[in-house]
Amino acid sequence: MDGLLGGHSGLNIHEDRANAVRLAARAATAVLAAAGPDARLSEIGGGDKRNAIAREAMAVLIVPAGRAADAAKEAARQLANFRAEFGTLEADLDMKLTPLAGGSVKPARALDPSAATRLLQLIVALPHGALKKSHELQSEPCSLCPPRGTNSNTI
Repeated sequence: MDGLLGGHSGLNIHEDRANAVRLAARAATAVLAAAGPDARLSEIGGGDKRNAIAREAMAVLIVPAGRAADAAKEAARQLANFRAEFGTLEADLDMKLTPLAGGSVKPARALDPSAATRLLQLIVALPHGALKKSHELQSEPCSLCPPRGTNSNTI
């Protein structure tokens, strides 16, 4: 996922900007389902500041060679859905599939399918955006970003 506006969680969170990590999790969920039961999630990550709306994210999926076309078709469908959902707000939103050369990700590094499902569901379920809009109360911004104390942007 790239091309998103991103922004500061305190200044832009109320603008309903897309969060690249959440979109990557949604896309990964759909692509894994389309690629069949042998497809696996190896990595997902994005964002580089704890107080920012992630504008870029990536997921590494292991897809059986015979299901690569199914995965690509679903990724294109997800991108079209995201573009329709965010319209002109995220005009440069893009997602690319990049095959990795010669098995550079070993299946042993992949998450168990059940763990991957739970992780992706958690990422999508975590709050993002203004939790409540009020003229009388200040709402606390909430943005999915790397946990404090970590130097990595990979989950």
